[in-house]
Amino acid sequence: MEHATHSLELRTSFYSRETFQPESQLTSDTVVHRVRRGDNLSRLARQYGTTVEAIQSVNGLGGRTLLRIGQRLEIPGGTNSNSTIAGQATGTGPSATVVHRVNRGDNLSRLAQRYGTTVRAIQSANGLGSRTLLRIGQRLEIPGGRQPSSQAASQAANATGGTTIVHRVSRGDNLSRLARRYASSIRAIQSVNGLGSRTLIRVGQHLTIPTDGKWVPQVRAEAAIIYDPIKGEVLWEDNSNALRSIASITKVMTAVVFFESLPDLEKIVQVERSDVRRASTTYLRNREELKVGDLLHLALVASDNAAARVLARISIWGSEGFVQRMNEKASALGLSGTTFADPSGLDPLNVSSALDVSRLIVYASGNEEISSIMQKRYHRIQTNRRSVRVRNTNRLLADDLDILGGKTGFIRKAGYCLATLINLPNVGPVAVVVLGAWSNSDRFNETHLLANWVSTQFVE
Repeated sequence: MEHATHSLELRTSFYSRETFQPESQLTSDTVVHRVRRGDNLSRLARQYGTTVEAIQSVNGLGGRTLLRIGQRLEIPGGTNSNSTIAGQATGTGPSATVVHRVNRGDNLSRLAQRYGTTVRAIQSANGLGSRTLLRIGQRLEIPGGRQPSSQAASQAANATGGTTIVHRVSRGDNLSRLARRYASSIRAIQSVNGLGSRTLIRVGQHLTIPTDGKWVPQVRAEAAIIYDPIKGEVLWEDNSNALRSIASITKVMTAVVFFESLPDLEKIVQVERSDVRRASTTYLRNREELKVGDLLHLALVASDNAAARVLARISIWGSEGFVQRMNEKASALGLSGTTFADPSGLDPLNVSSALDVSRLIVYASGNEEISSIMQKRYHRIQTNRRSVRVRNTNRLLADDLDILGGKTGFIRKAGYCLATLINLPNVGPVAVVVLGAWSNSDRFNETHLLANWVSTQFVE
């Protein structure tokens, strides 16, 4: 029996267009906005060209109702405002607003000079006092701001016959390597980003890369895929049918199967010694008691192996029957290359392909409860002994991508793995899977690379 909250259905080898309606397919009269940190109704009304009262009316909000991060709001009469990255305009023309993500070394004076505006205008738009300190990662609205080096970017893109993408610098990157990877040139990258011939680039820095529209991704991983769940099409792949160990991505199926029994998430259960023995990664201790809902958060957010074992043990199937049910579910979903040996992913015999994993992450993200857990950057669990705050192993949640669902995985046999469902502006939802990446940072950087590439394919 499928859980009632699923909005995706597997149809043999693809997902029905009717069961997954991304925000980009909504009518032009209404825009759906996912609430981010710092959002408020006044800011959203200005951003989308509507009124606070109209947003409140459509969403049934009272005058004192607080917004929640991750909450979806219908914006009546709004003009679509896609997710932005550092320095990306949210409008056009001289009155356009630019959203800038604060980097190390930024200050208001420097930003005002960079974007051709004033310190006072930035303070006013963001409610900043004269002594307010900026935080790295903070998003600032730059009113009337011009894109930095926009003319250089346009000229460089035209010179290469392509478009521009944004690359996040990782360890080992240099301009020569980036130029080769993106079919660009060192001089073009320097020009667009205002870099001198001796300027050093920093890990985590965002660079605008003018690129040849014909460039093809070359990933540092054993297998990868970009899958469109709406059309049921593979947009790009590399070794996507090869069977590989998938490590903790296994926990996605663990959650899917566990929810089939319609569990009581408030039920208190006790951890046993066998759950934590050789669990590798776990926050749990023998004989601790906690809610079933917290176990699910531990498994999907913190990738806690003992939590996955507890879920299997307390299920209606028991530990052994649970694994059997996982394999039956994989077969029912048409994941022909997928086999499970344990619920945590520690066993290297948990194998699948990038193609199968892409379909699994789409299916799992259709369950609103699973999706909401996978989207959390942090979660605090409460046991009968202590309170523990855990952090999501998926670093992409801290970036500007609109993540609908995702799970990391690593054991030595599998390498560094990541499965993600991303809602891309002008594209819609795509599943990006990277298996066997060379390093922890590579799996996130390669996912960014593939998301960048598919976005360039839809530039008009």
